[in-house]
Amino acid sequence: MLDSATITLVRQSWRSIWRNWRRTLITVSAITMGLTIAVFFVALGQGFYSHIVNTAVRSLGGHITVEHPDYREAPAVDLVLSDIEPLVKHVASIPEVTAYKTLVTGQGVIKSARGTTPGMLMGIDPERETKFSELSQKIVAGTYLEKSDKRKIVIGQKLADQLKLKVGKKLVLASNNVEGELSEQQFRVKGIFSTGSPELDGYLVQIPLAQSQKLFGLKPNQVTQLGIMIDPLSARDRVLEGLEAYVAASGAKETRVLPWEQVQPELASFIKIDRTSNWIMQSILIFLTLFTIWNTVLMSVMERKREFAMMLAIGTP
Repeated sequence: MLDSATITLVRQSWRSIWRNWRRTLITVSAITMGLTIAVFFVALGQGFYSHIVNTAVRSLGGHITVEHPDYREAPAVDLVLSDIEPLVKHVASIPEVTAYKTLVTGQGVIKSARGTTPGMLMGIDPERETKFSELSQKIVAGTYLEKSDKRKIVIGQKLADQLKLKVGKKLVLASNNVEGELSEQQFRVKGIFSTGSPELDGYLVQIPLAQSQKLFGLKPNQVTQLGIMIDPLSARDRVLEGLEAYVAASGAKETRVLPWEQVQPELASFIKIDRTSNWIMQSILIFLTLFTIWNTVLMSVMERKREFAMMLAIGTP
């Protein structure tokens, strides 16, 4: 129970708050608007970051990527993961893993009758890719790859416009294989996708995994990357540590487990810079809100100097 002195203090405080109700409403409004705007922009920023990260990791290597230790320094098709099946089975047994895919990625040249351009050649398993990536849902012409496809390819809208390609047209992929020799294969466009990203739409092409292994001269059990999706994302670090321990225990020296921040450092840096600028703006907003509150409190005190002086004169503590 509250004693009488506390009750009296609460009553006096409540009366003082509403002594000037306009000023009180202005202060409450400033606090409410400041906090609402701050929370809104923080939530908006977090949603934006989650969206672009989710889109990027699904299109490329996932929340966690397993690859050769030297692949980040100089991506080359001879830096591969061999005998990948035991690792894939272990990944599939992890409860937090919602999807995984094996990839063969390499640089090459894309040729058509209308021109030539460099690009990223990605060999994928169509069944796993449809569960892993949203790219199959971004098809604007034709259809996505299927398991039975061999010499079929899907390309971005920007690349199709650049090389004057349509569904059903032929193109040639050229690259160096693991022996350093020139390798070429002819493909027919099965689908054209549009992600809204100029980099992906103008640079990335996808072909069946088996065809990419033939193009680069790899064996059927060799891939360049294993991509893993995690849900919930808060379990990412725990899964990462578990995979690192598994790789170390298996003695696979030519295997490295990486989070998406190291696989896509440009995206991670962009988010870090944008989040910092967002916090600076929130700090300025909170300072302005506090300044408004301080100003109204100061005015209320200055207006009551005579009252406070009188109370002090009669011995009020």
